[in-house]
Amino acid sequence: MQIIRRSELDNGVVVLSQRIPGEVLSCGIWFREGSAAEAGFPEGITHVLEHMNFKGTRRRSAFEISATIEGRGGMINAATGRCDTCFYTTTLRRDWRLALDVLADLCLESVHDQAELNKELSVIRDEIRMVSESPEDELGDLVFMDLYPDSPFGLPIQGTEASVAAIDAGRLKQYVSQFLRGRNIVLALVGDLDHEELHREAERLLGELEAGAAPHEPRITRLGAGVFDYPRQAALQTHLDLAFNGPAYGSPGYRELNLLNALLGEGMSSRLFQELREENAMCYTVYSWLDVHRTVTTFGAYIACDNARADEAVERIRRQFADLALNGPGDDELERTRHQLLGGLAIGNEQSMNRLMRLARRELAGLPALDDAGIVQQILRLDRDSLIDCARTWLSVDALCETRITGTEDE
Repeated sequence: MQIIRRSELDNGVVVLSQRIPGEVLSCGIWFREGSAAEAGFPEGITHVLEHMNFKGTRRRSAFEISATIEGRGGMINAATGRCDTCFYTTTLRRDWRLALDVLADLCLESVHDQAELNKELSVIRDEIRMVSESPEDELGDLVFMDLYPDSPFGLPIQGTEASVAAIDAGRLKQYVSQFLRGRNIVLALVGDLDHEELHREAERLLGELEAGAAPHEPRITRLGAGVFDYPRQAALQTHLDLAFNGPAYGSPGYRELNLLNALLGEGMSSRLFQELREENAMCYTVYSWLDVHRTVTTFGAYIACDNARADEAVERIRRQFADLALNGPGDDELERTRHQLLGGLAIGNEQSMNRLMRLARRELAGLPALDDAGIVQQILRLDRDSLIDCARTWLSVDALCETRITGTEDE
């Protein structure tokens, strides 16, 4: 039996738990702000902060942070998004206090030494260059820049080489002073643990923080549409994404778009894989994707193909969008995709980390917790009419943002 509980500390820190049996436990600390909340600071500073929190605290060296968790068989990691930043672990249940102590330590007590920052900025510059040398990864940044041209959503999460070069220890500590506040934090845990015990530990670790201001909510004032082409001599193919702005996580149309994404481009049985790869041998890689945040979802279809077949690929993908808006899925196709989502949910639930991410995501979106039975009911309610309505609303050709990296001949 799953028991989902929520409580708050006096300073606004939210404490979440989902109790499930087993000896493995996952927990994390989320901040309700990410790269889209960096106004007044150099782009990429949140991502730099994520890196620097692992470079040593007042109690632990960089090595001790990772070794403390890994030495017990666990894992520890972090991620920066546009709307949130998280630090998380998976450990044995017996080590849950240790896991939370390490997470709180690196989030609250990191020293952000200038010498260590200089070293880590070199690592981050390599990461930025790695993205620019991978057309598929670079395209991911360009799509957001083109689709959200006047919003911080359109800026690369990792920043640029120039922007991160402007970050020093003083600037980073200034950013931390406004980032680290109770109302900006969610602590979540999935495993066999009593919620009251978790709440008491959260109070001990995070209860002294000031509540601070409410989280910043980035706004999207304008959407980009049309065709954006970026020639690259280093690219041997055309890499392209057809992207749309979609409904916010958990809002009307989101669950429908999630099913359409699976139907169109998740797996070898999907429409795009079958038509573009299996039937017409146009590409090796084709898929669709969702990027989900509390205020906006972005949906896209990606393909890498020979330059000469790029226009044909776009036309075939567009026709699939149009067919769904006109006819929707067939009965057998809808039933198969429903079971794909239901099976994926059940298989994913074998990992406590998947449950943890879903639990935190709903809280970050301002939504009440939803157990497995509730998710199953939402999936089973999806029908052909609701999917047609979703496709007509969100997959309109007029709102399509087509971003290409086009390979060019070397001179």
